[in-house]
Amino acid sequence: AMLKKSKLQLSVDEKALEYFYNLNFDKKYGARFISRTLKNELQNPLSDFILKNYGLKKINVTTDKHGRRIKLH
Repeated sequence: AMLKKSKLQLSVDEKALEYFYNLNFDKKYGARFISRTLKNELQNPLSDFILKNYGLKKINVTTDKHGRRIKLH
């Protein structure tokens, strides 16, 4: 909802989706903890990025070249 109001476009690539999946999937519990992970790994850094880069119209979410960290640009 926040992004919709600001008309900011968020693009998440396949590497980032795989990153989130790998962080959250557990054979016993499935993806139960995805909400907490998305808040810690995406929502909080995204909020900081938006504040530091006021006026952007599009943000791309990907991973570093090793697929170990989320990158915003």
